[in-house]
Amino acid sequence: MTQSTTFAEQQGSKPGRLAREQTLAQAIKFHLDNEKVSFHTPGHKGRFKVPLFDSLETPFAIDLTELPGLDELSEASSVLEAMQSNIAEIFGASESYISVNGASAALSAAIMSCAHRGKKIILPRDVHRSALNAVILSGLEPVFYQPHFCTEWQIPFTIPIEVIERLLAETPDVAAVVLCSPNYSGLVSDISAVVKTCKSKSIVSIIDEAHGAHFSSSAAFPASALSFGGDLVVHSLHKTLCAPTQTGLLHVGKNALVEPKSIGSFLNIVQSSSPSYLLMAGIERALDGDLHSQNAAANAIQLCSRIRKFINSHPDYVALEGVVDPLHILFKHRVLSAEQLNCFLQQNGIFSETILGNGVLLLVGFGSLPSDIDYLIRCLENLETSAIASTPEETIPTSAHFAAPGKQLMNPRKAFFARSQMVDAAMAAGCISAENYAPCPPGWAVLLAGQEINSSIQSQISATRKVRVVSSPLEGDSDGSNTPS
Repeated sequence: MTQSTTFAEQQGSKPGRLAREQTLAQAIKFHLDNEKVSFHTPGHKGRFKVPLFDSLETPFAIDLTELPGLDELSEASSVLEAMQSNIAEIFGASESYISVNGASAALSAAIMSCAHRGKKIILPRDVHRSALNAVILSGLEPVFYQPHFCTEWQIPFTIPIEVIERLLAETPDVAAVVLCSPNYSGLVSDISAVVKTCKSKSIVSIIDEAHGAHFSSSAAFPASALSFGGDLVVHSLHKTLCAPTQTGLLHVGKNALVEPKSIGSFLNIVQSSSPSYLLMAGIERALDGDLHSQNAAANAIQLCSRIRKFINSHPDYVALEGVVDPLHILFKHRVLSAEQLNCFLQQNGIFSETILGNGVLLLVGFGSLPSDIDYLIRCLENLETSAIASTPEETIPTSAHFAAPGKQLMNPRKAFFARSQMVDAAMAAGCISAENYAPCPPGWAVLLAGQEINSSIQSQISATRKVRVVSSPLEGDSDGSNTPS
Protein backbone atom coordinates (compact mmCIF):
# COMPACT_ATOMS: atom_id res chain seq x y z
CA MET A 1 0.00 0.00 0.00
CA THR A 2 1.47 3.33 -1.06
CA GLN A 3 2.10 6.35 1.12
CA SER A 4 0.22 9.49 0.12
CA THR A 5 1.62 13.02 0.23
CA THR A 6 0.02 16.41 0.39
CA PHE A 7 -0.06 18.67 -2.63
CA ALA A 8 2.34 21.07 -0.89
CA GLU A 9 4.81 18.26 -0.22
CA GLN A 10 4.69 17.24 -3.86
CA GLN A 11 5.52 20.80 -4.81
CA GLY A 12 8.47 20.87 -2.44
CA SER A 13 6.99 23.15 0.20
CA LYS A 14 6.60 22.39 3.89
CA PRO A 15 3.48 20.48 5.05
CA GLY A 16 0.75 22.86 6.07
CA ARG A 17 2.06 25.62 3.80
CA LEU A 18 0.46 26.35 0.43
CA ALA A 19 2.75 25.97 -2.54
CA ARG A 20 2.97 29.33 -4.31
CA GLU A 21 1.41 27.99 -7.50
CA GLN A 22 -1.27 25.94 -5.78
CA THR A 23 -4.88 26.90 -6.33
CA LEU A 24 -7.87 25.72 -4.33
CA ALA A 25 -9.11 23.75 -7.33
CA GLN A 26 -5.77 21.95 -7.57
CA ALA A 27 -5.81 21.18 -3.86
CA ILE A 28 -9.33 19.76 -4.09
CA LYS A 29 -8.45 17.65 -7.10
CA PHE A 30 -5.32 16.35 -5.39
CA HIS A 31 -7.35 15.30 -2.37
CA LEU A 32 -10.00 13.60 -4.49
CA ASP A 33 -7.30 11.73 -6.39
CA ASN A 34 -5.88 10.43 -3.09
CA GLU A 35 -9.05 9.77 -1.11
CA LYS A 36 -10.52 6.32 -1.61
CA VAL A 37 -12.99 6.31 1.27
CA SER A 38 -14.57 9.11 3.31
CA PHE A 39 -15.28 8.67 7.00
CA HIS A 40 -15.67 12.40 7.55
CA THR A 41 -18.35 14.98 6.91
CA PRO A 42 -20.33 15.56 4.76
CA GLY A 43 -22.60 12.55 5.16
CA HIS A 44 -23.28 12.20 1.44
CA LYS A 45 -19.63 11.09 0.98
CA GLY A 46 -19.39 12.75 -2.40
CA ARG A 47 -22.45 10.88 -3.67
CA PHE A 48 -24.86 13.78 -3.33
CA LYS A 49 -27.77 13.61 -5.75
CA VAL A 50 -30.61 16.03 -6.41
CA PRO A 51 -33.07 14.71 -9.04
CA LEU A 52 -33.46 18.17 -10.57
CA PHE A 53 -29.73 18.22 -11.34
CA ASP A 54 -30.01 15.25 -13.69
CA SER A 55 -31.98 17.28 -16.22
CA LEU A 56 -29.61 20.23 -16.14
CA GLU A 57 -26.41 20.78 -18.06
CA THR A 58 -24.83 22.17 -14.88
CA PRO A 59 -25.98 22.30 -11.24
CA PHE A 60 -25.17 26.01 -11.33
CA ALA A 61 -28.32 26.47 -13.38
CA ILE A 62 -30.26 26.48 -10.10
CA ASP A 63 -27.88 28.91 -8.41
CA LEU A 64 -30.61 31.50 -8.36
CA THR A 65 -31.63 34.45 -6.25
CA GLU A 66 -34.93 35.64 -4.77
CA LEU A 67 -36.91 35.66 -8.01
CA PRO A 68 -40.71 35.73 -8.40
CA GLY A 69 -42.14 32.41 -7.26
CA LEU A 70 -38.95 31.34 -5.41
CA ASP A 71 -39.74 33.09 -2.11
CA GLU A 72 -37.35 34.93 0.19
CA LEU A 73 -35.83 33.03 3.11
CA SER A 74 -35.67 35.99 5.49
CA GLU A 75 -39.41 36.58 5.03
CA ALA A 76 -40.61 33.19 3.84
CA SER A 77 -44.20 33.31 2.65
CA SER A 78 -44.67 30.67 -0.06
CA VAL A 79 -42.53 27.68 -1.12
CA LEU A 80 -39.88 28.23 1.56
CA GLU A 81 -42.54 28.81 4.22
CA ALA A 82 -44.17 25.53 3.21
CA MET A 83 -40.78 23.82 3.26
CA GLN A 84 -40.06 25.05 6.79
CA SER A 85 -43.51 23.96 7.95
CA ASN A 86 -42.86 20.52 6.50
CA ILE A 87 -39.50 20.38 8.31
CA ALA A 88 -41.18 21.27 11.61
CA GLU A 89 -43.67 18.44 11.09
CA ILE A 90 -40.89 15.96 10.28
CA PHE A 91 -38.92 16.79 13.42
CA GLY A 92 -41.85 17.41 15.76
CA ALA A 93 -41.13 21.11 16.29
CA SER A 94 -43.41 24.09 16.74
CA GLU A 95 -41.40 26.05 14.17
CA SER A 96 -38.30 25.22 12.14
CA TYR A 97 -35.95 27.63 10.40
CA ILE A 98 -33.49 26.91 7.60
CA SER A 99 -29.90 28.01 8.09
CA VAL A 100 -27.67 28.35 5.04
CA ASN A 101 -24.84 29.28 7.40
CA GLY A 102 -24.93 25.88 9.03
CA ALA A 103 -25.61 24.84 12.61
CA SER A 104 -23.14 27.57 13.67
CA ALA A 105 -25.53 30.36 12.72
CA ALA A 106 -28.46 28.44 14.19
CA LEU A 107 -26.71 28.05 17.55
CA SER A 108 -25.66 31.70 17.54
CA ALA A 109 -29.22 32.81 16.85
CA ALA A 110 -30.59 30.58 19.60
CA ILE A 111 -28.25 32.11 22.18
CA MET A 112 -28.83 35.68 21.02
CA SER A 113 -32.59 35.21 21.25
CA CYS A 114 -32.28 34.63 25.00
CA ALA A 115 -30.15 37.67 25.86
CA HIS A 116 -33.14 39.63 27.16
CA ARG A 117 -34.05 36.87 29.63
CA GLY A 118 -31.05 37.33 31.93
CA LYS A 119 -27.40 38.31 32.24
CA LYS A 120 -25.73 34.89 32.34
CA ILE A 121 -25.64 31.77 30.25
CA ILE A 122 -24.52 28.31 31.39
CA LEU A 123 -22.42 26.41 28.84
CA PRO A 124 -20.24 23.28 28.69
CA ARG A 125 -16.48 23.85 28.57
CA ASP A 126 -16.34 21.90 25.28
CA VAL A 127 -19.04 24.01 23.65
CA HIS A 128 -18.56 24.76 19.95
CA ARG A 129 -16.87 28.06 19.11
CA SER A 130 -20.03 29.38 17.44
CA ALA A 131 -21.64 29.49 20.89
CA LEU A 132 -18.70 31.47 22.25
CA ASN A 133 -19.00 33.90 19.35
CA ALA A 134 -22.69 34.27 20.19
CA VAL A 135 -21.77 35.10 23.79
CA ILE A 136 -19.75 38.02 22.43
CA LEU A 137 -22.60 39.17 20.20
CA SER A 138 -25.19 38.86 22.97
CA GLY A 139 -23.15 40.37 25.80
CA LEU A 140 -24.09 37.50 28.13
CA GLU A 141 -21.73 36.43 30.92
CA PRO A 142 -20.60 32.81 30.41
CA VAL A 143 -20.75 30.36 33.31
CA PHE A 144 -18.95 27.16 32.33
CA TYR A 145 -19.39 23.62 33.54
CA GLN A 146 -17.06 20.70 32.90
CA PRO A 147 -18.44 17.60 31.19
CA HIS A 148 -17.47 14.30 32.77
CA PHE A 149 -13.97 13.56 31.50
CA CYS A 150 -12.64 10.16 30.43
CA THR A 151 -8.94 9.79 31.15
CA GLU A 152 -8.68 6.57 29.12
CA TRP A 153 -9.79 8.31 25.92
CA GLN A 154 -8.81 11.85 26.92
CA ILE A 155 -12.16 13.24 25.81
CA PRO A 156 -15.14 14.95 27.44
CA PHE A 157 -17.87 12.46 28.21
CA THR A 158 -21.49 13.11 29.12
CA ILE A 159 -23.15 16.10 30.76
CA PRO A 160 -22.97 16.06 34.60
CA ILE A 161 -26.63 16.48 35.47
CA GLU A 162 -25.91 17.15 39.15
CA VAL A 163 -23.53 19.99 38.23
CA ILE A 164 -26.14 21.64 36.01
CA GLU A 165 -28.71 21.42 38.78
CA ARG A 166 -26.26 22.93 41.29
CA LEU A 167 -25.35 25.79 38.94
CA LEU A 168 -29.01 26.57 38.34
CA ALA A 169 -29.59 26.67 42.09
CA GLU A 170 -26.55 28.86 42.79
CA THR A 171 -26.45 31.20 39.79
CA PRO A 172 -28.86 34.14 39.64
CA ASP A 173 -30.18 35.79 36.50
CA VAL A 174 -29.61 32.87 34.10
CA ALA A 175 -30.99 33.39 30.60
CA ALA A 176 -30.39 29.91 29.19
CA VAL A 177 -28.54 26.63 29.54
CA VAL A 178 -26.63 25.21 26.57
CA LEU A 179 -26.28 21.45 26.26
CA CYS A 180 -24.42 19.40 23.66
CA SER A 181 -25.75 15.93 22.90
CA PRO A 182 -24.55 13.98 21.06
CA ASN A 183 -21.12 15.45 21.55
CA TYR A 184 -18.36 15.27 18.95
CA SER A 185 -17.49 11.67 19.81
CA GLY A 186 -21.16 10.67 19.58
CA LEU A 187 -21.85 10.27 23.30
CA VAL A 188 -25.47 10.96 24.24
CA SER A 189 -26.39 12.53 27.59
CA ASP A 190 -29.55 12.43 29.69
CA ILE A 191 -31.03 15.55 28.16
CA SER A 192 -34.50 14.83 29.51
CA ALA A 193 -33.50 15.48 33.13
CA VAL A 194 -31.81 18.81 32.39
CA VAL A 195 -34.67 20.04 30.19
CA LYS A 196 -37.14 19.17 32.94
CA THR A 197 -35.09 21.11 35.52
CA CYS A 198 -34.79 24.12 33.20
CA LYS A 199 -38.54 24.13 32.57
CA SER A 200 -39.25 24.13 36.31
CA LYS A 201 -37.17 27.30 36.65
CA SER A 202 -38.45 28.95 33.43
CA ILE A 203 -34.96 28.91 31.98
CA VAL A 204 -34.55 28.22 28.25
CA SER A 205 -32.77 25.02 27.26
CA ILE A 206 -30.67 25.23 24.08
CA ILE A 207 -29.54 21.86 22.77
CA ASP A 208 -26.70 21.65 20.28
CA GLU A 209 -27.81 18.46 18.53
CA ALA A 210 -25.79 19.22 15.41
CA HIS A 211 -24.46 15.68 15.25
CA GLY A 212 -27.90 14.12 15.77
CA ALA A 213 -30.04 15.38 12.88
CA HIS A 214 -30.56 11.74 11.84
CA PHE A 215 -32.12 10.75 15.17
CA SER A 216 -35.64 11.35 13.84
CA SER A 217 -35.15 8.92 10.96
CA SER A 218 -35.31 5.71 12.99
CA ALA A 219 -36.28 4.43 16.43
CA ALA A 220 -32.92 2.64 16.43
CA PHE A 221 -31.23 5.98 17.04
CA PRO A 222 -31.35 7.88 20.35
CA ALA A 223 -34.37 10.14 20.85
CA SER A 224 -34.07 13.77 19.79
CA ALA A 225 -34.09 16.55 22.38
CA LEU A 226 -37.27 17.82 20.74
CA SER A 227 -39.08 14.76 22.06
CA PHE A 228 -38.01 15.74 25.60
CA GLY A 229 -39.35 19.28 25.33
CA GLY A 230 -36.12 21.09 24.47
CA ASP A 231 -36.85 24.76 23.81
CA LEU A 232 -34.35 25.45 21.03
CA VAL A 233 -32.68 22.58 19.18
CA VAL A 234 -29.97 22.96 16.55
CA HIS A 235 -29.24 20.48 13.75
CA SER A 236 -26.49 20.26 11.17
CA LEU A 237 -27.70 18.55 8.01
CA HIS A 238 -24.32 17.62 6.57
CA LYS A 239 -22.74 15.67 9.44
CA THR A 240 -24.47 12.37 8.67
CA LEU A 241 -27.35 13.22 6.33
CA CYS A 242 -26.93 13.87 2.61
CA ALA A 243 -27.38 17.63 2.55
CA PRO A 244 -24.48 19.81 1.36
CA THR A 245 -22.02 21.38 3.76
CA GLN A 246 -23.19 24.64 5.37
CA THR A 247 -26.80 23.55 5.86
CA GLY A 248 -28.54 23.49 9.22
CA LEU A 249 -31.81 23.94 11.07
CA LEU A 250 -33.00 25.81 14.15
CA HIS A 251 -36.08 24.26 15.76
CA VAL A 252 -38.39 25.76 18.35
CA GLY A 253 -39.81 22.98 20.51
CA LYS A 254 -43.46 22.58 21.26
CA ASN A 255 -44.50 24.50 24.39
CA ALA A 256 -41.14 26.29 24.29
CA LEU A 257 -40.34 29.17 26.64
CA VAL A 258 -39.61 31.42 23.64
CA GLU A 259 -41.86 33.05 21.08
CA PRO A 260 -41.59 30.75 18.03
CA LYS A 261 -42.18 33.43 15.42
CA SER A 262 -39.46 35.68 16.84
CA ILE A 263 -36.56 33.30 16.25
CA GLY A 264 -36.32 34.00 12.53
CA SER A 265 -35.30 37.62 13.16
CA PHE A 266 -32.29 36.50 15.19
CA LEU A 267 -31.26 34.02 12.53
CA ASN A 268 -31.46 36.76 9.91
CA ILE A 269 -28.85 38.72 11.87
CA VAL A 270 -26.18 36.02 11.52
CA GLN A 271 -26.82 34.46 8.13
CA SER A 272 -26.50 35.60 4.56
CA SER A 273 -29.12 37.82 2.97
CA SER A 274 -28.42 35.93 -0.28
CA PRO A 275 -29.34 32.33 0.59
CA SER A 276 -28.11 29.67 -1.80
CA TYR A 277 -30.90 27.87 -3.64
CA LEU A 278 -28.40 25.11 -4.33
CA LEU A 279 -28.10 24.54 -0.59
CA MET A 280 -31.82 24.82 0.07
CA ALA A 281 -32.65 22.37 -2.73
CA GLY A 282 -30.10 20.06 -1.12
CA ILE A 283 -31.86 20.36 2.23
CA GLU A 284 -35.21 19.51 0.65
CA ARG A 285 -33.77 16.47 -1.08
CA ALA A 286 -31.90 15.23 2.01
CA LEU A 287 -34.93 15.43 4.27
CA ASP A 288 -37.27 13.86 1.72
CA GLY A 289 -34.78 11.15 0.80
CA ASP A 290 -33.16 10.41 4.16
CA LEU A 291 -35.66 11.06 6.92
CA HIS A 292 -38.56 9.51 4.99
CA SER A 293 -36.57 6.39 4.19
CA GLN A 294 -36.24 3.70 6.82
CA ASN A 295 -33.92 1.89 4.41
CA ALA A 296 -31.35 4.72 4.49
CA ALA A 297 -31.16 4.65 8.29
CA ALA A 298 -31.15 0.85 8.45
CA ASN A 299 -28.36 0.64 5.89
CA ALA A 300 -26.20 3.14 7.78
CA ILE A 301 -26.74 1.30 11.07
CA GLN A 302 -25.86 -2.03 9.44
CA LEU A 303 -22.61 -0.60 8.06
CA CYS A 304 -21.64 0.70 11.49
CA SER A 305 -22.46 -2.66 13.05
CA ARG A 306 -20.00 -4.32 10.68
CA ILE A 307 -17.23 -1.93 11.72
CA ARG A 308 -17.92 -2.38 15.42
CA LYS A 309 -18.11 -6.14 15.08
CA PHE A 310 -14.70 -6.18 13.40
CA ILE A 311 -13.13 -3.87 16.01
CA ASN A 312 -14.60 -5.77 18.95
CA SER A 313 -13.38 -9.10 17.59
CA HIS A 314 -9.86 -7.93 16.73
CA PRO A 315 -7.18 -8.05 19.47
CA ASP A 316 -5.43 -4.87 18.27
CA TYR A 317 -8.37 -2.45 18.32
CA VAL A 318 -10.86 -1.08 20.82
CA ALA A 319 -13.90 1.17 20.29
CA LEU A 320 -15.50 3.69 22.59
CA GLU A 321 -18.49 2.17 24.39
CA GLY A 322 -21.42 3.69 26.24
CA VAL A 323 -24.57 5.45 25.07
CA VAL A 324 -23.08 6.35 21.72
CA ASP A 325 -24.78 7.31 18.48
CA PRO A 326 -24.22 4.33 16.14
CA LEU A 327 -22.88 6.51 13.29
CA HIS A 328 -19.98 7.82 15.40
CA ILE A 329 -17.15 5.33 15.84
CA LEU A 330 -14.22 6.42 17.98
CA PHE A 331 -11.57 3.71 18.06
CA LYS A 332 -7.90 3.23 18.80
CA HIS A 333 -5.05 0.77 18.37
CA ARG A 334 -3.73 -0.89 21.50
CA VAL A 335 -0.09 -0.19 20.57
CA LEU A 336 0.00 2.67 18.06
CA SER A 337 -0.86 6.25 18.89
CA ALA A 338 -3.91 7.92 17.43
CA GLU A 339 -1.63 9.99 15.20
CA GLN A 340 0.10 6.89 13.88
CA LEU A 341 -3.21 5.12 13.27
CA ASN A 342 -4.65 8.11 11.47
CA CYS A 343 -1.48 8.46 9.40
CA PHE A 344 -1.79 4.82 8.34
CA LEU A 345 -5.40 5.36 7.28
CA GLN A 346 -4.50 8.41 5.20
CA GLN A 347 -1.62 6.58 3.56
CA ASN A 348 -4.22 4.12 2.32
CA GLY A 349 -6.68 6.75 1.12
CA ILE A 350 -8.99 6.56 4.16
CA PHE A 351 -9.75 9.95 5.66
CA SER A 352 -11.29 10.06 9.13
CA GLU A 353 -13.19 12.94 10.67
CA THR A 354 -10.39 13.78 13.10
CA ILE A 355 -8.11 12.60 15.89
CA LEU A 356 -10.08 12.97 19.11
CA GLY A 357 -8.22 12.48 22.35
CA ASN A 358 -6.50 9.10 22.14
CA GLY A 359 -8.67 7.80 19.31
CA VAL A 360 -9.58 8.29 15.68
CA LEU A 361 -13.15 9.32 14.89
CA LEU A 362 -14.96 7.74 11.96
CA LEU A 363 -18.28 9.18 10.81
CA VAL A 364 -20.56 6.94 8.79
CA GLY A 365 -23.14 8.84 6.78
CA PHE A 366 -26.27 8.03 4.83
CA GLY A 367 -24.08 8.19 1.73
CA SER A 368 -21.71 5.46 2.93
CA LEU A 369 -21.62 2.17 0.98
CA PRO A 370 -20.75 -1.44 1.89
CA SER A 371 -17.64 -1.14 -0.28
CA ASP A 372 -16.38 1.65 2.04
CA ILE A 373 -16.55 -0.68 5.01
CA ASP A 374 -15.01 -3.56 3.03
CA TYR A 375 -11.97 -1.43 2.21
CA LEU A 376 -11.62 -0.08 5.76
CA ILE A 377 -11.69 -3.54 7.30
CA ARG A 378 -9.26 -4.91 4.73
CA CYS A 379 -6.77 -2.14 5.49
CA LEU A 380 -7.10 -2.52 9.26
CA GLU A 381 -6.60 -6.27 8.95
CA ASN A 382 -3.38 -5.67 7.02
CA LEU A 383 -1.91 -3.08 9.36
CA GLU A 384 1.59 -4.09 10.39
CA THR A 385 2.60 -2.32 13.57
CA SER A 386 6.33 -2.65 12.95
CA ALA A 387 6.05 -0.98 9.55
CA ILE A 388 4.66 2.29 10.94
CA ALA A 389 6.01 2.34 14.49
CA SER A 390 8.55 4.95 13.43
CA THR A 391 5.90 7.37 12.15
CA PRO A 392 6.61 10.76 13.77
CA GLU A 393 4.00 11.75 16.31
CA GLU A 394 2.41 15.15 16.57
CA THR A 395 0.66 16.64 19.59
CA ILE A 396 -2.56 14.81 20.38
CA PRO A 397 -5.44 16.59 22.16
CA THR A 398 -5.36 15.93 25.89
CA SER A 399 -7.22 16.93 29.01
CA ALA A 400 -5.57 20.35 28.80
CA HIS A 401 -8.27 21.29 26.32
CA PHE A 402 -10.88 20.88 29.03
CA ALA A 403 -9.06 22.28 32.03
CA ALA A 404 -10.70 25.10 33.94
CA PRO A 405 -10.34 28.28 31.87
CA GLY A 406 -8.06 31.08 32.93
CA LYS A 407 -9.50 33.78 35.13
CA GLN A 408 -12.25 35.73 33.37
CA LEU A 409 -11.21 39.35 33.86
CA MET A 410 -13.59 41.01 31.42
CA ASN A 411 -16.97 40.37 29.88
CA PRO A 412 -16.26 38.64 26.53
CA ARG A 413 -18.09 41.32 24.56
CA LYS A 414 -16.24 44.17 26.25
CA ALA A 415 -12.91 42.42 25.72
CA PHE A 416 -13.66 41.72 22.06
CA PHE A 417 -14.50 45.35 21.30
CA ALA A 418 -11.86 46.89 23.55
CA ARG A 419 -8.78 48.62 22.18
CA SER A 420 -6.39 45.79 21.30
CA GLN A 421 -3.06 44.84 19.78
CA MET A 422 -1.51 41.75 18.19
CA VAL A 423 1.27 39.99 20.07
CA ASP A 424 3.11 36.68 19.69
CA ALA A 425 1.48 33.96 21.79
CA ALA A 426 4.87 33.38 23.42
CA MET A 427 4.72 36.92 24.81
CA ALA A 428 1.05 36.93 25.81
CA ALA A 429 1.25 35.54 29.36
CA GLY A 430 -0.63 37.78 31.76
CA CYS A 431 -2.51 39.57 28.97
CA ILE A 432 -6.27 39.57 28.54
CA SER A 433 -7.39 37.90 25.34
CA ALA A 434 -9.54 39.99 23.01
CA GLU A 435 -10.57 36.97 20.96
CA ASN A 436 -11.75 33.38 21.10
CA TYR A 437 -9.31 30.76 19.89
CA ALA A 438 -10.94 27.42 19.11
CA PRO A 439 -9.30 25.42 16.28
CA CYS A 440 -11.71 23.33 14.26
CA PRO A 441 -12.14 20.41 14.33
CA PRO A 442 -13.38 20.03 16.96
CA GLY A 443 -13.96 23.74 17.68
CA TRP A 444 -13.36 23.50 21.43
CA ALA A 445 -12.09 26.69 23.02
CA VAL A 446 -8.48 26.96 24.07
CA LEU A 447 -8.78 30.68 24.66
CA LEU A 448 -11.77 32.87 25.51
CA ALA A 449 -12.24 36.59 25.00
CA GLY A 450 -11.80 38.38 28.34
CA GLN A 451 -9.72 35.54 29.77
CA GLU A 452 -6.28 35.95 31.30
CA ILE A 453 -3.69 34.08 29.24
CA ASN A 454 -1.66 31.78 31.48
CA SER A 455 1.18 29.34 30.80
CA SER A 456 -1.22 26.40 30.45
CA ILE A 457 -3.12 28.20 27.70
CA GLN A 458 0.12 29.34 26.05
CA SER A 459 1.26 25.71 25.75
CA GLN A 460 -1.76 24.93 23.56
CA ILE A 461 -1.12 27.76 21.09
CA SER A 462 1.68 27.87 18.56
CA ALA A 463 4.33 30.24 19.91
CA THR A 464 4.53 31.90 16.49
CA ARG A 465 0.81 32.60 16.31
CA LYS A 466 -0.33 36.15 16.81
CA VAL A 467 -2.94 36.67 19.52
CA ARG A 468 -5.17 39.71 19.80
CA VAL A 469 -5.02 41.02 23.37
CA VAL A 470 -6.62 43.91 25.19
CA SER A 471 -4.31 46.92 25.31
CA SER A 472 -4.68 49.77 27.80
CA PRO A 473 -8.33 50.58 28.67
CA LEU A 474 -9.98 53.48 26.91
CA GLU A 475 -8.99 56.82 28.39
CA GLY A 476 -11.06 57.66 31.45
CA ASP A 477 -12.62 54.21 31.51
CA SER A 478 -10.69 51.78 33.68
CA ASP A 479 -13.22 49.00 33.35
CA GLY A 480 -13.63 49.27 29.59
CA SER A 481 -17.27 50.33 29.89
CA ASN A 482 -16.95 52.65 26.89
CA THR A 483 -16.82 49.59 24.70
CA PRO A 484 -20.12 48.43 23.10
CA SER A 485 -22.47 46.91 25.67
